[in-house]
Amino acid sequence: MRGMVDGPAATEFTPIPPAGAAAAARGPLPAIADDVYCQRCGYNNRGLTSTRCPECGEPLDGLRSPVSAIPWMQRRGIGRARAYWRTVYFAIFRQRQLAAEMSRPVPFADAQAFRWATVTLAFVPLAIGAIGYIFYFRPDPFDTEALNGLAQQVWPVGVAITGLWLCLAAATGIPSYFFHPPEEPVHMQNRAVALSYYACAPLAGTFLPVTLVGAAVPAYVSERPVLAFGCLLAAGALALLVLGVWWSDTVRLLCRVMPPHGRRALVMAIVLPLAWTGTAMLAIGAPVFIAFFVSLVWASYR
Repeated sequence: MRGMVDGPAATEFTPIPPAGAAAAARGPLPAIADDVYCQRCGYNNRGLTSTRCPECGEPLDGLRSPVSAIPWMQRRGIGRARAYWRTVYFAIFRQRQLAAEMSRPVPFADAQAFRWATVTLAFVPLAIGAIGYIFYFRPDPFDTEALNGLAQQVWPVGVAITGLWLCLAAATGIPSYFFHPPEEPVHMQNRAVALSYYACAPLAGTFLPVTLVGAAVPAYVSERPVLAFGCLLAAGALALLVLGVWWSDTVRLLCRVMPPHGRRALVMAIVLPLAWTGTAMLAIGAPVFIAFFVSLVWASYR
């Protein structure tokens, strides 16, 4: 029988120790120096020298890895487009791993680059829609009265689109003010602020409701009001979904990266929609109002 073999041949049946046992044989790992929290139970792992959370047993491989798990950080190797969409998925559906990035430095410049890429991606479909509106309702170029009427209708759209860029830029930066409690170490505040910019990833889906609004226009022109209304209703639902996921992900991320500051997260959950609404009214409404007032003054001198 093979189990009765004596001598050196018996060594081939010796079980190979698992990787964890090999790591344990080398002695304890370096202690975690920062207040990094377990993403399952919220336990503070500062000073821990093991590979698992002592409270719930969650593996801490992500906390101890020196390499960032954010795909955007590897964009020079895998390509910007692929890295961007992988990061969008990562920020929405892998938020536990995103919050675990608090265990290592999070480059602020890279987080800002992702934020501006998202703002641009959300802005471009809206700008294209506005330009499409202008060209769709373009009158006869020789009809002076029609051109003047079109200018009076279209110029607020152009001003509003400019304000929309300012609105997106400001709205994606507002959450960062909640991610740096003064009682936390400065380097941890910097990491949390950088991570907060990745929470705007759901805005990458803005093109979906914009596309449905664009589909409603030809349906309305072809006298199919039911289809047009359905497209507009679906567009509104998708727009609310994008905003809702953005709000939810931002609040949950703050709860994950800094569990002791649950009250701050509650305040942000209440204030954030109000701040976004006020920003939209100020960034979009104010330029339109000012431009309209200037046009009235200009027309009065003609």
